[in-house]
Amino acid sequence: MFRLAYPRGPILTLPLLIASAAAQTPVWLDPTAPFPKQTNAMAFDSVRARAVLLELEPTLTPRQLTWEWDGLRWTRLAPALSPSPRSGHAMAFDNLRARTVLFGGIVPNTSGTVMLGDTWEWDGANWVPRTSATVPQSRGYHGLVYDSIRARTVLFGGNDGTPRSDTWEWDGTNWLLRVATGPSARLGPSMTYDSQRGRTVLFGGASNYFSFGDTWEWDGTNWSLRAPTASPPAQAGAPMAYDSVRGVSVLFAADTWEWNGAQWTRRTPATSPASSGTMVFDGQGSRMLLHTYPDDWAWDGNAWTQLSALVPPWRSDSPLAYDDRRGRAVMFGGYADLRYARQDTWEWDGVRWLQRSPATVPPARADHGLAYDHARGRTVLFGGYDGTPRSDTWEWDGTDWSLRTPAVAPSGRYSPLAYDRLRHRVVLFGGGDSTGMLGDTWEWDGANWTPASPAQSPSARYGHALAFDPRRGRTVLFGGVDITALVQADTWEWDGTNWTQRTPILTPPARYLAALTSDDQRARLVLCGGLAYSVPLRDTWEWDGAAWLQIATPDTPFGCQAPGMTYDRQRGRVFLFGGGTRETWECFVPGQAVALDYGSGCGTPELTAVAAPGSRPVLGLTQHIDISAVPAGIAFMSYGWSSTPIGATPLPLSFAPFGMPGCELLQSSDLAAQPCTSTGPGTARHDLLVPNVAAFAGLRLFLQPWSPAPGANQAGIVVANAIALTLGSL
Repeated sequence: MFRLAYPRGPILTLPLLIASAAAQTPVWLDPTAPFPKQTNAMAFDSVRARAVLLELEPTLTPRQLTWEWDGLRWTRLAPALSPSPRSGHAMAFDNLRARTVLFGGIVPNTSGTVMLGDTWEWDGANWVPRTSATVPQSRGYHGLVYDSIRARTVLFGGNDGTPRSDTWEWDGTNWLLRVATGPSARLGPSMTYDSQRGRTVLFGGASNYFSFGDTWEWDGTNWSLRAPTASPPAQAGAPMAYDSVRGVSVLFAADTWEWNGAQWTRRTPATSPASSGTMVFDGQGSRMLLHTYPDDWAWDGNAWTQLSALVPPWRSDSPLAYDDRRGRAVMFGGYADLRYARQDTWEWDGVRWLQRSPATVPPARADHGLAYDHARGRTVLFGGYDGTPRSDTWEWDGTDWSLRTPAVAPSGRYSPLAYDRLRHRVVLFGGGDSTGMLGDTWEWDGANWTPASPAQSPSARYGHALAFDPRRGRTVLFGGVDITALVQADTWEWDGTNWTQRTPILTPPARYLAALTSDDQRARLVLCGGLAYSVPLRDTWEWDGAAWLQIATPDTPFGCQAPGMTYDRQRGRVFLFGGGTRETWECFVPGQAVALDYGSGCGTPELTAVAAPGSRPVLGLTQHIDISAVPAGIAFMSYGWSSTPIGATPLPLSFAPFGMPGCELLQSSDLAAQPCTSTGPGTARHDLLVPNVAAFAGLRLFLQPWSPAPGANQAGIVVANAIALTLGSL
């Protein structure tokens, strides 16, 4: 039995968000960044060198999200308690007490607006509500900064139904009213603290009828109106932060302005962010950090630099397929708007989006079918719409697109595809064309399209959802719009010969343009979004082969109209993008232990590895890996901490140059020769004891067996597919 040791390098951890049965419920998370709301509040924790952003959405699906930026990426945290959903809240970091302070905000409702007057503090792990004998009037859209010389958090203005002009200070225990007058009453003032001059700087804001363009400073006793010769345009809500290295206050809206205590100077960098957002000074990196989803930008005093990775532009009707050999979700095209379609190729590697630039590219299109052919290692694209329905077949090998020219093919249409992993066929049903709806069934084997002749079929339709259930060996169809223009709520299954209608007691509401994919680890199909006629649906359902169950997730993707959705087999997460947005989402069970196979082996017969039935990498338990088609009954296990590179070399890596044609290295092989136990003729098992260490939760590990095979190839070695493990507590 092999005992897991710490890797040589940083340990990746996933917080154990919820214990017990409650944690079995999947959640939707945006893994890339907070949403782009100027009403979000952000502060820089100079003790922990983290930018803290609190995203509190009071409308639609309420959100209570705490994010931190470490200079490279955003991480979403999961405190047990958070401030209630709201907008217009403000935050500042108290560096003496190492606390991020939050005050107030507003909550719109059907009868008007509720003003909040609560105080919270974030210590890096928990949000703690604070009380005070005296409290500022409940309000939103106020200014809040920390005076580091006087150790006070300063609050000014805001809106409690009418604009306010009072000044308050928080000393960590009590709120104190300092002056009831100063700058004229306003909401949305831009505020920061000049630590070199000991002044709180205020610019602009708005009353009920107009915006201000004035500049004020607070010295702890009095407000002073400044009279610079030039100023930024009058405005409210522009982010402003103090650069303690260069000694200037930086304000950004459409332009970049700097205040040195006497004058405003307009800066004219060659490139600027396209929109405003929230901004802090990153003392660790000596630069401004501006968050404007999905792009984060840095200002060093001379130039704006984009920090975050690329995110595909806005789109809809752009399906996704998961290449489990390369660990990539693949996306092509989609509607840029109602006028034209895109022609770009993107891949998501589980951390970032990568735009690809192949030499050959299919014509622009949207609403096409996309599926990954696991046996052949190709992503298959068929049809779509670019002004007229298309009937061409393309394949993506991870480097380039190639046009296939089968003798027979389905007629031009827009329709989804699904890949039958057991029969190694891409399945197509129905779709729409220039004349109406289609109701035929076709299959692609990598060389030919073959029409099927089932005894019964779903009614002709388009906009239906289609996905393969690997546990039951069925392609499942749900909903769509049929030939009578009625939106459907029926469930059908294709076994390779016949379509069978299923009649569960409970079914999702009728819809079209929904997304459907398989959650292989949990043996469920996941259905998300779609349209009920013209009404967007933001719900999530699961199909276990017998019943539909609605999942009450805390958040649901906003992009629900024809999003792309697939299943990341290396990470055990449902992945979604687009649907009329440029948002990236993942659905998974927090803390869940995941064991899934990916890629293919080599040999005749093929050396194969599977996670033993009922075996998952739960902390404190043993993960069993069963290996079949073992030559001479001898096998070894290779361990890797990565499935994407080995050193500077990308994975998968072909072993053909080493005398092993058809064989690939699928993990980084940090530990290459752990023995497996023979369990019979041609079979073996490998046991991995997972330590019961909380810090291991979320750690990812990749296992790939290999075996001596004299005569199988020049090297006399064959390798299996790989197993991706995510360690967890459930």
